[in-house]
Amino acid sequence: MSSEITSSSSRVGQPGLPPVLFEGRRYLQIMNGEREGLGQRTGLLAVVDLASGTRSVVKVYDYPRAEGLEPDAGDVFFTALELDAGRRELRIVNEHGQHFTYGLDDGVVRAMP
Repeated sequence: MSSEITSSSSRVGQPGLPPVLFEGRRYLQIMNGEREGLGQRTGLLAVVDLASGTRSVVKVYDYPRAEGLEPDAGDVFFTALELDAGRRELRIVNEHGQHFTYGLDDGVVRAMP
């Protein structure tokens, strides 16, 4: 029996994180923005106003496509999407360990050191 592990550049997507519901809005990771014509696959946050059903899209981070890999192989998904109600922001961490905040009042994404 061989202990050799083989791998492919293709991968199954990260399990979706539960959406954050706050003050009549739902915040959730977009799992494949290209399918929706958004110009990149991952790194996107959807903001849905529950009363009107309107949806906006926020780019949290760029998704540079790596040369030579299948489209899904280089995906960088959120690993955390959490509400800090006191600071009125969402905290987002991605698979590369990068941290971001999204201001609920100003709609600004900030990269954290």
